[in-house]
Amino acid sequence: MSYDPSSQPKFPSVHLPIAFIALTLAVYIGAQINSVSEQTKLLRWQISNADTNEQKLKDADKQWKEMVAKQNDGVKQSNAIQSEYQELFQEVLDLSKVDDDAKKIVDKWGIQRPGAGAPAAASDQKAETPPAADAKPADKPAEKPAEKPADKPADKK
Repeated sequence: MSYDPSSQPKFPSVHLPIAFIALTLAVYIGAQINSVSEQTKLLRWQISNADTNEQKLKDADKQWKEMVAKQNDGVKQSNAIQSEYQELFQEVLDLSKVDDDAKKIVDKWGIQRPGAGAPAAASDQKAETPPAADAKPADKPAEKPAEKPADKPADKK
């Protein structure tokens, strides 16, 4: 048995490439495990944020309901004061029929009975109220017919 150096394989053994493949596979699996671990941390953080946001929304809803209840009290008071003013103005209007001072007040302040010449107030109220969702859009105003050119003086050359 003779030793022939040309008959030896280029790689000293098959174990070295298999070791490199195994090492690569181990690094890949380690990276995947690390990635899953980071994703788990991220999902836990998102869940905790969702829980705190849900609690904040519940608190905000509770505060909103309390605020609406407080505003309802204010609206009731406002309506009561408005009805008192309306009664007062009705009395002033009735009194203006026989009293000159009351007539001056009615004329100065423009006090009128509801519905009697109060379209301006109704239009102001409509302007403040947003339109209903199912309301039709307003009709376009009629277009003016095209004006015919009047006798224009001719341009002098």
